[in-house]
Amino acid sequence: MKNEISKKGLKLFGLLTLSTLTLVLIQRMTPSPTNRIFFLVGQAPSSSDPLEYDIAVHQEIFRSTFSSLISNYKRGEYTGILASSWHSKNNDKVWVFKIRKGLKFENGDPIHPENIVNSLMRAAFCIKKRNSHENLLVHLKNFNEVLSPVSKISGLQFDDDSVKFEFDRPIPQMLELISFGIYSLAHHSDYDLTTGEWKNKKEFISSGPYKVVDWQNESIKLLLRKDFLADLGHRNKFEEINITWNKSINDFDLMSGPEMEGPNNPELEFSGGAKSGIFYIHCLSWNNPKSFFYKVENRKYLRDLFFAKLSKRFTVTSSFFPLAISGVSAPQAKFDYPVTPLSQNAKVSVNYPRRGSIEFKKIFSEIWREISGEILSVSEVKVDPPKLFELKDPSLANYEAELSLFFTGISINDPKDDIKFMFLSKEGIKLPDSTGEIHRTLKESDFEYQTINKLIWDQAIIWPLFHFSDGLWAKKNVDLSVLNNIIPPVDFFWVGRK
Repeated sequence: MKNEISKKGLKLFGLLTLSTLTLVLIQRMTPSPTNRIFFLVGQAPSSSDPLEYDIAVHQEIFRSTFSSLISNYKRGEYTGILASSWHSKNNDKVWVFKIRKGLKFENGDPIHPENIVNSLMRAAFCIKKRNSHENLLVHLKNFNEVLSPVSKISGLQFDDDSVKFEFDRPIPQMLELISFGIYSLAHHSDYDLTTGEWKNKKEFISSGPYKVVDWQNESIKLLLRKDFLADLGHRNKFEEINITWNKSINDFDLMSGPEMEGPNNPELEFSGGAKSGIFYIHCLSWNNPKSFFYKVENRKYLRDLFFAKLSKRFTVTSSFFPLAISGVSAPQAKFDYPVTPLSQNAKVSVNYPRRGSIEFKKIFSEIWREISGEILSVSEVKVDPPKLFELKDPSLANYEAELSLFFTGISINDPKDDIKFMFLSKEGIKLPDSTGEIHRTLKESDFEYQTINKLIWDQAIIWPLFHFSDGLWAKKNVDLSVLNNIIPPVDFFWVGRK
């Protein structure tokens, strides 16, 4: 009997011990509330493909999941992520990056120089296939020999511990350019080795400090990879990042957005840089002969009428580029009611993005209702990404929205490459050029920013509205002191708990 009781007691003790151990393990595996952060973004992401990185929400979510050779997100310096060191030679035509040892992808595969070159070659192939004119890979030596995602060219090589770039011209701004997300490391299994196409928009293997563990209709969850450069980045990184675009959620720790768009929450404080953000209207249907906006005189008439009304309620500008950029000034413009009568009646559809000043969108809507009652019919529509970005194609037969509000940003200190990227790259914001004069000007080695600025105003396809400081609204427990707030929006590798 004693023996039987003792066996039962032993079993019970074992079960209790196992339950206790399981509970302890679960508690250790689950981040505590202080190691967890809730981040509100403006819209849903449409793809995890690094080549779609230039959409703001993709930068907000995926910057922390794909590693680049270099990061410019640490305040005051460039930091090697995949690279431990680097140097240039031959007047900045050759750049060599020594790759860290022991790095791994999320699935445990080792990261070698060959993986980095393969990923960059996929990007180069897709850029060439799209006939895109971005500012870096197209200048690789023998870029014309890129015929597939697995091509080998002399301009991009690797050995046991390094990656070498050789360009057909000096690239002094290499560190800034290569830190951009479209050049980050993608695992070879995530894209087609023949076409270069991204296989699954929601599933991918992380090469960065965080990994996606859950992707729902209104949220994404990231978990910290503790095996990835644990000694680098913020010393108190958050273990769990809960990202949502559900605007009905009011309790969050961090929100991206401009300073003018402060949330109704006194616990959140703004952290941002210079006024490098640009808020503008894009006439999407400018190249469609059936559209009211096909004629430049119609675009100018409606722009001037809109600005005349808006300027009575809001401070606007005729300069697309921020005035903080050296050599930039507002093109001459009078915000008066146009005297030339409208040449035709029209029906105009207007889209409002989810992100943006609620107060401004209210004013915007009121003005269009006034105009609609005076000279033309204006209808308000809702078009969300990625559909909205598809409407930037100037060859479409029909446009669900003919006008839309957009946000973008630019480097204040060295905007030349950003300006080229905006107009020439298929991976950027795809700014239009109705006459070809902007593209011709951009081919000049030392083009003047103000020349482009004036052409934008004269073509009247892009209507600049105002400039703003973009950044993050954060609770006091979130430490942003290490993060470079000059560039938007965030890399959680450099964010942590206070």
